[in-house]
Amino acid sequence: MNLDELTVRNGFRERGQDMTRIETFTDAAFAIAASLMVISVSDVPTSWPQLVVALQGIPAFALALLVMMLFWYGHHIWSRRYGLDDLATIWLSGALILLVLVYVYPLKFMANSFTTWVSGGAVSAPSTLNSVDELYALFAVYAGGFMLMSLVIATLYVHAWRQRDALRLNEVERMHTRHDILAWSILAMFGLLSLLLAVLLTPRSMPWPGVALGGLAVVMPLFGTWSARTIQRMLARHGHQ
Repeated sequence: MNLDELTVRNGFRERGQDMTRIETFTDAAFAIAASLMVISVSDVPTSWPQLVVALQGIPAFALALLVMMLFWYGHHIWSRRYGLDDLATIWLSGALILLVLVYVYPLKFMANSFTTWVSGGAVSAPSTLNSVDELYALFAVYAGGFMLMSLVIATLYVHAWRQRDALRLNEVERMHTRHDILAWSILAMFGLLSLLLAVLLTPRSMPWPGVALGGLAVVMPLFGTWSARTIQRMLARHGHQ
């Protein structure tokens, strides 16, 4: 492989420009998961009230799809950067496929519940929680899936890091890899924190597991800003555009 001929994005030479079979399989799994989250999974609406109910599910569908796209994009970027197609990649991608297809229904239920709560019931899809204990159980399932999927992608980046010499990663690419390992580890740790709060916290007077996950809205932009500035400084030192 002539590394000088590869496409370079943000200082990273993309070794996976041709899709592998495992990447295609993973993309198909994400597509199936997205189809299971559509606003109406049963019959096509045949009356105005049915159409209104279906349209009320759009915000929840958009939210769930956004979360699912986070994980798809993580795997997509990893595949483009490293182009690995070995046994470890197959096993880890297979684990991600399993988690995606299991995680889709808790994700959709959580998105429905969240949009119902935020809108005061004005925008919602059918979902019912009868007690705080059920809410905490939902958080436990959701946070567990979030943690495991983040951990799998973090492990993919760890695998790439272990292959750094074989992949001939330069200094900038190694920094990218370390930052991505840290980013996905942070996501996994917040998922673990939410899971522990959901399982262990008593009394259950407030949705603290949700508050813990909400902390990512503050932490990840700060981390992203720091990471981007650090990488840009290194690119400037190495004379990259």
